[in-house]
Amino acid sequence: MYDSDKEKQRIINTFENHIIRDHQVIFRAGSPRVEVMTWGNKNGSSNCRIDYMLRNGSLAVYGDLGEAVYRWYGETNLEWISGLGLGYFHGKCEASEFRDGRNPKEWDGDSAIKEIKDYLKDYAAEDAKYYKENPEAKEELKSLFAACGEDYFGYHAYLRNGDPALAINNDDWWEFLPSIGEHIPTRIRMHLIGLKMAFSKEVSRYC
Repeated sequence: MYDSDKEKQRIINTFENHIIRDHQVIFRAGSPRVEVMTWGNKNGSSNCRIDYMLRNGSLAVYGDLGEAVYRWYGETNLEWISGLGLGYFHGKCEASEFRDGRNPKEWDGDSAIKEIKDYLKDYAAEDAKYYKENPEAKEELKSLFAACGEDYFGYHAYLRNGDPALAINNDDWWEFLPSIGEHIPTRIRMHLIGLKMAFSKEVSRYC
């Protein structure tokens, strides 16, 4: 199951031997400022290396940890970006290798099941009676959990074709079920945490 704090620590551990291997700011008359930086292992390995290139507010990130493009409307610099929170940084993602490309999310079925169970606990007494008296609803809940065990597309196929309102005894299921089980992709977090560590910024609980 996805655990944000454990993931953050894994990323920090991954970068413990990383250094800025190359950092240049290029100015040319009549051209936008260009800043490039390589964040990689000090032993020269390309393992978990990240290359950053910033031009005209567009940050292209590529290397061993995937590709993405982030966009700001105005000139900025890598050190300023390194001070951002994860949610804001993620919101600036215009393209990536992940599903949907823009503002991408990763799917975790175990987290989705936990979120549904936590929701049902809030209505435990009422729902226990509901499922006891309605075998069809109980079977529908099993179908919902089974769909969580599939990938993102299998889960959302269930939401389109199943009966989630019957499964959770709530006609307003569409307010929260479509977004459960999703989190900001690990590689997007690595892009930002790499910048933070490169510029000695705090990796806070908001990362």
